[in-house]
Amino acid sequence: MFENPPRNSLHSGLAIENLREMVQRSGYPLQTAVALELQRQFVITEEWGYPDRNTEEHRTLDVFAFRRLEQEVIGGTTVAPSAVLLLECKQSTLPYFFFRSVAYQSRPVPDFPCVFGIRPINLTAGNSTREIQATECLGLSSEPFASKGPAVCAAFARAARKGKGPGSSANATEATDKVKPSSLELTGKDAYQSIILPLWSAMHHMRELYGPISGAAIHPVLTAPVCVLDAPMLLVDGPPENPVLTLTPWVRVVRQEKQRRHAFFSIAHRAIDFVHRDALEHFVDEFLAFADVFRSRAISLASVLSHGHGAVSDLNNIVWTEIRPVVKS
Repeated sequence: MFENPPRNSLHSGLAIENLREMVQRSGYPLQTAVALELQRQFVITEEWGYPDRNTEEHRTLDVFAFRRLEQEVIGGTTVAPSAVLLLECKQSTLPYFFFRSVAYQSRPVPDFPCVFGIRPINLTAGNSTREIQATECLGLSSEPFASKGPAVCAAFARAARKGKGPGSSANATEATDKVKPSSLELTGKDAYQSIILPLWSAMHHMRELYGPISGAAIHPVLTAPVCVLDAPMLLVDGPPENPVLTLTPWVRVVRQEKQRRHAFFSIAHRAIDFVHRDALEHFVDEFLAFADVFRSRAISLASVLSHGHGAVSDLNNIVWTEIRPVVKS
């Protein structure tokens, strides 16, 4: 290593300590900390590139975490599953607010979790046929990670100082001991644009990148979009007249999306997990336990997933253990 040249120096007035504080406010140290935490169990890519699904502009995600699960050969079909976390990282001394959903308190989140790399599966019962996705075929929505995980929310926002532009305090580590609630307001626009939209675009790219492949092998990919927050996280319950606020380290935000398909609209649901930085290790443990269930079920239904056909007794009450393979020529 060669010595630092004399001209590579700071100008007067720029102290290292002040610059260190600026770096801490930027959010990059959090990205590094998250990458270091995940590197123990995943292959990590920082600043993972993907095309924006609307503009096709090149964008980057903070962290892409990939884990190859143990593969197995079943009846001539190689099952090579993997698990992926797509992560955005945000930090703030001001809190994020998550509003518990009414609709999802008594029913599962649709289209959750996402499994890529598997074509839709046609199930038959007598003379009736129904197309389902791999998630439903594997019965993943009934597993604790999906059904008994965190509180499900339909909306979220962050606190910001009144009169400041979008993003001005999203990553700020400014002192809050003198902040009065009357000087703050809730904003959802910046949080939506800087978290939801990038993760949705990254998921869209994942669907294209890990599409079904013809051949004697299947490569199902369990994928979860995650926002890691180094910020206070508050769950809001109850009516607007008397809200109840509780600190929580993990929530799931669900949004519905409609896209025009010629003469009709398709409906998709996007679920993103928000995890506090200090709870990330526990979240990863939960996710990897869920990935083990995903792997074992993908192996059990290898023939169904490979050929895209299966048979059941009741299309209105599909139980993954009762799906039988049907090979069509």
